[in-house]
Amino acid sequence: MQGKDGYPIYRRRNDQKTVEVRNAHLNNQWVVPYNPYLLTRYNCHINVKICSGVQAVKYLYKYIYKGHDRVAVHIAHNDGNNIVDEIKTFQDARWVSSQEALWRIFEFNLNEIHPAVINLQLHLPNKQFITYWANQDLRKVIAWDHITKTMLTEYFTMCRNDPKAKAYLYREFPEHYVWNKKDRCWYERKQREVIGRVNGAHPAEGERYYLRLLLNHVRGPTSFEDLLTIDCVRSSTFKEAAQRRGLLESDKSISECLNEAITFSMPYALRRLFATILVHCEPTDVRKLWNSYFDALSEDFKRGNFKCRGGKLGESIQAKTLKSIKFFLESMGKKLTDYDLPQLSRQHKDKSNSDPREIQDEMAVEIPEDDTNAEKNLNPEQQKAFSAILDRVKSGNGGVFFVDGPGGTGKTYLYRAMLSHV
Repeated sequence: MQGKDGYPIYRRRNDQKTVEVRNAHLNNQWVVPYNPYLLTRYNCHINVKICSGVQAVKYLYKYIYKGHDRVAVHIAHNDGNNIVDEIKTFQDARWVSSQEALWRIFEFNLNEIHPAVINLQLHLPNKQFITYWANQDLRKVIAWDHITKTMLTEYFTMCRNDPKAKAYLYREFPEHYVWNKKDRCWYERKQREVIGRVNGAHPAEGERYYLRLLLNHVRGPTSFEDLLTIDCVRSSTFKEAAQRRGLLESDKSISECLNEAITFSMPYALRRLFATILVHCEPTDVRKLWNSYFDALSEDFKRGNFKCRGGKLGESIQAKTLKSIKFFLESMGKKLTDYDLPQLSRQHKDKSNSDPREIQDEMAVEIPEDDTNAEKNLNPEQQKAFSAILDRVKSGNGGVFFVDGPGGTGKTYLYRAMLSHV
């Protein structure tokens, strides 16, 4: 069974077997996912977990591509008369671990994508991108026949000339045809598994967004004009054509837009997109959209810091999500009260936003009752570390502590107990 965060919920059968570890009786529910081969092969503490689902992959890629690890380097003479000048002593440095250095020296692959994803060009008539050298004559560039041939225009050409091509949507086309960059044409695919993805279009882009909507629903169009023509009547805009085809009768197109964005966008970007949709797309049921996508819109507020007791949505999470959307709406000249959304309470309206977001997040953390009561259940070694660290915190003297111990000995339990008292 897969949980909401993309990680599996493991089934741990009660097989009535117990073992005694440090005077505690442990059963099957205490066993973490493991691989016997890896444990014996490397003789070290290794947990194995399977992550699946889009959310897990999205966060995995976020942390891979956010940049290299960095360290702050401060070099000073130990003469007791140092004047700390952070501007002079701070060095922004790239730190590469020995494992990563070895991996790069041997030029091993850092990542792999399967199947290959083909990005399909999306442009309005005669508004495709053109690449040329700075010293080229623009008149010759414009007269060049190749600039009129793009993935999209040649898709139309194939639909006119190849009966089989008319059966496919634009995004399905690369699964059956290959794009030749040199000759700028499509030819039938014979091998290799690929998938196509039409370049994204923001609702604020207007006609380009509605063109993409039509391409995702109309099979085998032969031209831009063909997309605009419904029942022998030509529409003046792609939006009108989408409306006449019934693609805008409900919020289906908006839901498709948000569902696609959820697969690769972070919550902050989703909230900005949500606000843009409210302003430019005029959804028919705003409250339904809010209820359907609240989890995705507030994911960063809930993740890690905010605990919802009893399975109920925390007011602080909802308030922070609404404040973020409110910020984007006001930047577009709209107000939160203009839409059928939950309104901020006076308490949250009056709360100052002058503090940085990180401080606001920490101040709004709801501490679980189990963490508050954890101090009573600490063993002598945990209690010793707990007292020593908190004494330094309360006295303001500071200090550096290193808590070490094998897996499963309660380090995280100790951390949570300390954090509930800070």
